Parts: sequence; structure tokens; C-alpha cells
Amino acid sequence: MDLERSMKKAINTGNVELGVNRAVRALMGGRAKLVICSKDCSNQELSVEDEIIHRLDMNSRELGRLCRKPFTVSALAVIDEGESDILRLAKGG
Repeated sequence: MDLERSMKKAINTGNVELGVNRAVRALMGGRAKLVICSKDCSNQELSVEDEIIHRLDMNSRELGRLCRKPFTVSALAVIDEGESDILRLAKGG
């Protein structure tokens, strides 16, 4: 799986919430199918072991660049994967 291609496709064709607060709200509200966190994301709600939380081995600056954003991204929630295969990152997917 090409993570950059999958992420770009999910952002362009699906529904992705960027940012820790939005990711936590989507997770707690049961809307998130997958939550992706940077290695420097320190939010307590996103540090628990959960099958839909995936921690990348990259910092928030690198994750922001991967999302093609000019700012840091510590976490994001995939609500709808669109045409991507990003849900393969989930432990159950």
C-alpha cells in the first residue's frame, strides 16, 4: 500500500477530519473508521489501544506534508475512505 497515494485519495474523494480535536470528536461520536496519529501526538484519548487507531512513525510536520497541507497535522480521522484503500491500515481492515 502506498500511504501517500492512499492518503491523498482519501482526502480528495472521501471525508477526512484533520486535527486532534476533530479526530477525537469523530472517534468519540463513532463516526471515525480510522484514526491516524503522528508519533508526537500526545492526546490521551488517541493514545489508547484501539483497533481503529494507527500511529505512524512520523512526526506531525511529516504527517502534514503527507496530507499535502502547509501546516502540522498530529491526527486525522477517516470518516469515509472514498476511493482509497486507506482502511487497510486499521488492524481489522
